[in-house]
Amino acid sequence: MPVNFEKMSEKTRKNSVGNFWKCKRNFILVMLGIMSLANISMSESIQKSKENSKNIEAQSKNIQEDEELYSYNLIRSVFKPKSKEPQPDASPDDNDRSVDVGHQERLLNKVREELADYFANPSKEEAERHMVWVEVPVWRLQDGKKVSDTERIQVLNVLASDVKEIFREIYNGHEKFPVKRLIGYTWRGQNSRSFHNTGRAIDINPEENPQVDIDGRVLVGKKWDPHENPYSIKPNGDVVKAFRKRGWVWGEKFRKKDYMHFGFKEM
Repeated sequence: MPVNFEKMSEKTRKNSVGNFWKCKRNFILVMLGIMSLANISMSESIQKSKENSKNIEAQSKNIQEDEELYSYNLIRSVFKPKSKEPQPDASPDDNDRSVDVGHQERLLNKVREELADYFANPSKEEAERHMVWVEVPVWRLQDGKKVSDTERIQVLNVLASDVKEIFREIYNGHEKFPVKRLIGYTWRGQNSRSFHNTGRAIDINPEENPQVDIDGRVLVGKKWDPHENPYSIKPNGDVVKAFRKRGWVWGEKFRKKDYMHFGFKEM
């Protein structure tokens, strides 16, 4: 049978052209799909980039605010205004010649001996076994006038005589320092290191002689004003002198000022 090569060639050509356009169409569809996906990915990338930019801006703002706050606090700490609390006199010299050092040491040995059992087994019951009540002379303010009176206070037994002498000296002083309230022995818990636990501390007029934190914030009491308030303890007045010469330390020397407080050999 004779073969018609011309017809076969024509058919082959048509098939080739058809296949070509079919492949081209498929290629175009594939490319369109890829481009569509690329556009979606690009859109997502752009969106993520915008979100990242916002996050970076927010972080930068926070860092800037932190730096400004740090700078503010640094400047504030360096240039913090001085306290406006009155400072009438300088604190007395610790090497005051009126201090009886020998008496202090003898009394300190008595205190250690007396409290040996307590320190071995600290408890309220053991502490109170070593406490006594003493009555001391004081001045009161009534209608603007100072009148004589007495006050009772609980202290460590071996300190009782000294406490009486201290308040007798204050009573006889030229100030006639008025007493509103005295606090001696007070149990403040087994884990407390307070000298009040062992009757070795006395607080005088707590409201007018507050405890003040290192930042000037009042923790206990109201205001220390020795210029105007007669109940406030003067730095170099009769009260400080009477306690100091017998080995008691004023809380004004503490890091947290405690103007009401006197403790025996506390520092």
